[in-house]
Amino acid sequence: METQLENPMENPMNCLTLYLHPAEEYVVIDALRASPEVSGFTLTRCEGHSTRNPSEANANAIDLVVGFVPRMRIEVILPSSAVDPVLGRVQAGLGPDSKGHYAVTPVLRSGSLSKGQN
Repeated sequence: METQLENPMENPMNCLTLYLHPAEEYVVIDALRASPEVSGFTLTRCEGHSTRNPSEANANAIDLVVGFVPRMRIEVILPSSAVDPVLGRVQAGLGPDSKGHYAVTPVLRSGSLSKGQN
């Protein structure tokens, strides 16, 4: 099913993107799976590069040698009204010492790539 907005500024759907250290993976996955607003999510392994001191942000000795910190990127498409409750569950599971980051962006259009579906 395809969703397209007549007025893109209305923004009923958002993409919550989380950038986390792999050590936080299972806590976040558990929080997302426990959220009734989440029907699914995409997890991608990636690398974090920063101009900040690489000795911070969960870097270990291997990270310091290779020059980046392994990261996970998780994307969740949600109704706008569900972003704060889901983000709250994720943050509660991680606690105050997490070095993760998030971004919320509008979803202007989404749909299936299958020919038989909208």
